[in-house]
Amino acid sequence: MKISGFTFLRNGTLMGYPYLESIRSLLPLVDEFIINIGDGNDDTYEQVMAIADPKIRIIRSQWNEGMHAKGFVYAQQKMIAQYSCTGDWAFYLEGDEVLHENDLERIRTSMLTHLSNPKIEALAEEGLDLAVFPERLLDAPGLQQVERDLHLEVELLRGILLPGLLRNVAHNLNHGV
Repeated sequence: MKISGFTFLRNGTLMGYPYLESIRSLLPLVDEFIINIGDGNDDTYEQVMAIADPKIRIIRSQWNEGMHAKGFVYAQQKMIAQYSCTGDWAFYLEGDEVLHENDLERIRTSMLTHLSNPKIEALAEEGLDLAVFPERLLDAPGLQQVERDLHLEVELLRGILLPGLLRNVAHNLNHGV
């Protein structure tokens, strides 16, 4: 089983995101970590390069400044990273999320358990110790409102990333739909 991690970043240092901690929290779980880094105005690229882990593969991208409406540029940048993943599973972790090390084995076991089941396209792991920095959540028109005290679920995927689908997939699987 091969696990890919992926994320996208731009001006992570300037924005104060804990992106280095985020990356390091997922590295023990993945076989490759695809990081799409947009051209920015800070040292995000250099900081990620300094991690110097052979699992990290950096993609440089130029953001389309005309696509900021409704978060389209974020979706585009996320998909650039996702389509570069080569694993059986793709784990998306945002630059302001940090995974707790105590959850890594449970996640790996769940992925291995469901690897050969063609009915399962995504896993929703409830109860993960995920550090989320709510002051960094984006509330934008056209995006689902996020309650600041909501415990966010982690998206673990094979195939297509469809935010918001995970809870429905888990519900459907548990209820035989």
